[in-house]
Amino acid sequence: MASEASASRAYVLYGVAGCGKTTLGRALVERLNDAAPETKRDAVFVDADDLHSPEAREKMSRGEPLTEMDREPWLARVRARMLESARPKELDGKLTHRDVVVACSALRRDHRASLVRDVTAQAPWLGSVDFVFLRVEKAKLEKRLKARQEKGFVNGHFFPASLLQSQLDTLEPPALDDSRTTCHVFDADARSSPSAAASVLAATLDALARARAEWDATARAFLDDWYGRLERLPGGLANAVRLESNVQIDHVCFRCASEASYRDTLASLERAGHVVAGSSVVGGREITTVRLRPPIEWRGFVVPAVEVPMPKPGRPKPDGWEHAEVALMRGGVEGAEHLIRLRKTYPDAPWDAKGLGKALNAELSCSLPGEPAMAVKFHHRPLLEVVAHEIERGMAKAPPRLASGFANDARLRRKRLGKRARERDEDLDATDATYDDAADAADDDDADDDEMHSRRDFDFVSNAGTKTNASAQNTLPPDLTVFADPLASFGLEMREPWAGMVTRGEKTTETRGYALPEALLFRPIALLAAPAAPRLPGDTKRAPEAFLPDAAPAGALTTVALVTFGSCVPYASKEAFADDFANHRVGPETAFGAWAGPGPGPSESGTPLFAWRVAEVLPLPTPAPSPAATRVLRSLFRLDADAETPLGAPDDASDGSDDDKGRWDDDGENDRPWH
Repeated sequence: MASEASASRAYVLYGVAGCGKTTLGRALVERLNDAAPETKRDAVFVDADDLHSPEAREKMSRGEPLTEMDREPWLARVRARMLESARPKELDGKLTHRDVVVACSALRRDHRASLVRDVTAQAPWLGSVDFVFLRVEKAKLEKRLKARQEKGFVNGHFFPASLLQSQLDTLEPPALDDSRTTCHVFDADARSSPSAAASVLAATLDALARARAEWDATARAFLDDWYGRLERLPGGLANAVRLESNVQIDHVCFRCASEASYRDTLASLERAGHVVAGSSVVGGREITTVRLRPPIEWRGFVVPAVEVPMPKPGRPKPDGWEHAEVALMRGGVEGAEHLIRLRKTYPDAPWDAKGLGKALNAELSCSLPGEPAMAVKFHHRPLLEVVAHEIERGMAKAPPRLASGFANDARLRRKRLGKRARERDEDLDATDATYDDAADAADDDDADDDEMHSRRDFDFVSNAGTKTNASAQNTLPPDLTVFADPLASFGLEMREPWAGMVTRGEKTTETRGYALPEALLFRPIALLAAPAAPRLPGDTKRAPEAFLPDAAPAGALTTVALVTFGSCVPYASKEAFADDFANHRVGPETAFGAWAGPGPGPSESGTPLFAWRVAEVLPLPTPAPSPAATRVLRSLFRLDADAETPLGAPDDASDGSDDDKGRWDDDGENDRPWH
């Protein structure tokens, strides 16, 4: 595909009937077009329902599910319409790239893969295709479809409620290891209206595209430099990459200068939509492999992965790309016979053969001329295949078996919804069963599945796919176990201008004199904005530390966003804190800016300062008065409300009671999920 920064994009909203594909899709297109003056690209909507044949429509109206033979020509028509709709338009002599939003059930992974098959060759103007799974509770789907059916399938809907179970049975949830497509999860019933949901989704997709384009651009520039240097090596080694059949540039390596940089790099890759494939400890340091979604396409090669090693103790390297690795696609993950043959074929290359003796994933490498230092490494098999081999044998740690989600991915929060969770146990159990049954069908090992469900609900996993390595100071004392309560929701008091900077993405690290409790890692926290702090009389740096009383009344502050922190690490030195200014934005004129460091030695505690790294921010469409809250730890408050209240849950009437008629007095016609 073309570089995403200068190409059209497609977003396929998919899921079963009644999940809101059409309504959310149209609202998303409207939102994208509102931003057209700034983005210089327009948006167009494609409804796959419009492309069903008359025979298929009649079949579904009779209550008969479609077969794969019915779906195949329909999906081909959807694909063709998507590619043609993405074609740039010429306006005033310039090409205007387009955003195409497609509403399509695309229930099976093969269905989704068929929509992107050969896209690079047939639509070079299309930079990316992202699939967004709209997840909705089964009970709500049934309610929506029954309401449609009772009204005589208005607005072009012809799918009876009786076929819902057949679609749920057919549905294959997104899988992290399916390299054919890039899938995300969006909880379609978590916003107050379609327009609010579209605003959140548009902002998320825009941030995703920007982050992905940045990684893509730097990786392409690195590969250009890397290959230019490879061509200058003696012995014609570049021919082993360019001319050998089936050879793949299977991954690139990004080095990190510090552990904090390592964590930040993994979080940045995840914000770009990429996912952790696995991690292992080698030589006392962690190395994580990230699957690129989509892969980087460069000069006819498809690069599917990035390797991110933590720096070796005492041997830091500057942040940046260092080497690319080439898979010969011969032999197995064990052995080195094809590497030995490669060495004989190119005897004049400056080989480093130390890695030939490795029992697993043996390697041959060459340092490349020029600065900064770069290298090329050769292996039998690609890194993702090696990682899968290691995970299968317990040599590497697998990521959580979850679909990638956006910031509002509520599967990790279902047991933390307070009042709603307690009132809707039956609905949630039915919904969990729907998705868990689909996942179990792909894995018959019930014991492993039970273990993963436990890990999913209670372990709070880091971006890297492994439990966050919290410091000893980040352990909950007995009186703070409230943070581990899955039914509680929490807020973080933050002064302006910092709260606004976090909400806008200008500040990605919050500095605090205490560690974030581990139970709050990767758990959305309401961001409670307080007015800017006045200076205390006669003090040029220090300001009142708190604005809220320990028992804060409703409306004392303003809820502006949900913020999720992905890691919490102490700054090792004053220099490390100063070097991180671009992320925390805390200048020397502030109390934290005058921090003197943790102390002269490991045995002397000094004053710790922690970096809370922001993983995701979900701004509220309209800031809301904060709920009543009780201080638990410094600026962390337990909210006297369920987790949906700060977002204005659409099912709730203004007096807090549940409004079964729907927010718009339409007997639930436009209640969540939207049709």
